[in-house]
Amino acid sequence: MVLEPKQPANLQQLRPNALPYRIERKIFGPSKSFKRVEFFWVEPKPRPKAYVVLATDLAKPRLPLEDRQWAEFAEKNQLGLISVGLDELDDSGRLIEKAIDLEGRLLRIVEEAFGPGLKGTFFASGRGAYWMHRVVMRKPWMWGFWCSRDVAQYPPVSRGIEYPSGLVLNTSPGQYESSLFFFQDLRRTKVTNRIGFVSLDGKTLDTAYLDRFAQQYLLAVLAGGNAAGLWFDIHTEANCGLLEKPPPPQFQNWVPGDEVPGAWKLLHQEQKKMPDSQVAFADVRLLDGKQVKLIYRVPGKVKLGVPVRHVMICLLWAENDEELQKKVQNSIDYKGSLWNRDRLGVIAINAKSFGFASDLPSARTVAELKDLKQTLSIYAPAFWQVIGKANGELGWPATQFHLFGSGIGASIAQAWAYADPSRFLSVHLNGGGPYLDVDPAMSNVCWLLTTGGKNAGYDMSVKLYAASKKAGWPVMFNSRLGASGALEDWVWASGSQFFNYSRDMADLLKKEQTEGRPASAPTAAALIVKRLRESAFLMELDTRKVVHLADASLIPDEQRISLPTVELEEAWRLEGAPKPTEPPPTAPGAQTAAAPPPAKTQEAPQPAAPSQPSGSQPPASKPLVPAKP
Repeated sequence: MVLEPKQPANLQQLRPNALPYRIERKIFGPSKSFKRVEFFWVEPKPRPKAYVVLATDLAKPRLPLEDRQWAEFAEKNQLGLISVGLDELDDSGRLIEKAIDLEGRLLRIVEEAFGPGLKGTFFASGRGAYWMHRVVMRKPWMWGFWCSRDVAQYPPVSRGIEYPSGLVLNTSPGQYESSLFFFQDLRRTKVTNRIGFVSLDGKTLDTAYLDRFAQQYLLAVLAGGNAAGLWFDIHTEANCGLLEKPPPPQFQNWVPGDEVPGAWKLLHQEQKKMPDSQVAFADVRLLDGKQVKLIYRVPGKVKLGVPVRHVMICLLWAENDEELQKKVQNSIDYKGSLWNRDRLGVIAINAKSFGFASDLPSARTVAELKDLKQTLSIYAPAFWQVIGKANGELGWPATQFHLFGSGIGASIAQAWAYADPSRFLSVHLNGGGPYLDVDPAMSNVCWLLTTGGKNAGYDMSVKLYAASKKAGWPVMFNSRLGASGALEDWVWASGSQFFNYSRDMADLLKKEQTEGRPASAPTAAALIVKRLRESAFLMELDTRKVVHLADASLIPDEQRISLPTVELEEAWRLEGAPKPTEPPPTAPGAQTAAAPPPAKTQEAPQPAAPSQPSGSQPPASKPLVPAKP
């Protein structure tokens, strides 16, 4: 009889440099979303009161758990600790569907490992943060805190979303702008969002130090710091509560607790505030004696020596030119921030100047638009003479223009593009109609149609989309429920990505020509037609469902919208805040307690957002950990 040697209960104790705690593992094989999804977690002792997801090393997800500092932090504060890793598929797209897949696997493992009903937090960097934010954006009420570092591509922020408290850490100069834009958009879309922002030189500090700093944020939240926080100007580090006139919410950085503010001031290296946009004016005197004012909006980046990349002519209806100037000059609203980010020079023209007394669809007829097309053919030389001279003095690029029109401006924009198509690279028509019939000669211009849902303007836009698509135009379409011509944030997001994409295609052709390589297509419009046909992903016009090209038969041809890039897909799927489909997680048997009242400190109270009474605070958010019954 041979006795088998008794195996140790925990084989991990035989590993080199064995850890004093056990790490569990579960791996999921290839799926339609990922090649691999893998989870490692520390076996908890008592039942956790919340859990932390580490998404800092997607290739080797076990490594973060071998850092004893994280394991000790989790054990000391009774938190579950889990690390995620994954391999992405070669294709890109269907991001919401992939986020749903990742979320489902994560929550299933969390429930098995730590128990049901827990709120989550995450600490992530790079591609880990790329995916975790897209998970949280779907169901923000399931999460209590987050920290992300050095993310090249944050998701578009759902409008009006109540996002969990969090911290944006930027240690890379090349990603400062994307990090700042994400922080400011979270604060812009809902002023009660408690978001911190830290920018510093990552070469001077190791990751462990930054982890400990971020952990202090989480500890303050666990201790009720959601209510007892301070707000500091991200550019001057001034305590906003002590300022007679605090800056707008986009420049107010949230710091919780009593000890974290001092550490934030030591770490944060304030950057110079981006200069506000400037305006200039030019007048066009037409042959019939009319005078049209051009309002030039110059991005603030120009003052820092950054040139304008592309130029958009913007046709909006306003009662007077002063009102139009107010609409386009703002540097911190959503569209202004997009224009600044994209280095877009804007030439705004009041659609009322063309003789339309109202912005309503009934204000024009197809016959009037045909006449307008002929009139614009006559007006065009005067416009281009003034625009060309002004653009030359401003140092703006002498390339084809983007053209945007909304409401009556959309009808004018279509007529202008028809009258002088060689001047325009791309045209975005929003909430217009009626429209001129499709002209096959316009296939050398890139087109985008956007509109609110299910009304006369919507029907006219859908009709034009179907006809232009059949005629072979490079055309895209996007819509939402709501007013036909409303200039909501999704309209600007769609237009921004569409203009960027058309400019990218034009720049690609120019680069191929410069390098002596064969051209991918004769024109940017032809290249976009090719890319739209080859797009790996399609959206259904009515349901907004996205499918692989292999499943194209599921969508009728007239309902198909091609999405050739991830950026276009995310802009097209930008929605309002998600609605809770289930109650927020709570510990079993625990009652959800109200957040504690603001703590009294020696500092002045948190400043109010502009829409709040002076001296008030945003309403307290729900606690990360529920109070004991």
